[in-house]
Amino acid sequence: MEHILFSSSFLSIIKRSLNLAMLERNILLAF
Repeated sequence: MEHILFSSSFLSIIKRSLNLAMLERNILLAF
């Protein structure tokens, strides 16, 4: 149970970092 909770939180962190990377790329493309 704890392992599933840990993996889900890990996936959410990865998704958040990917979203930040895409935002940075969009900002760089805007300039």
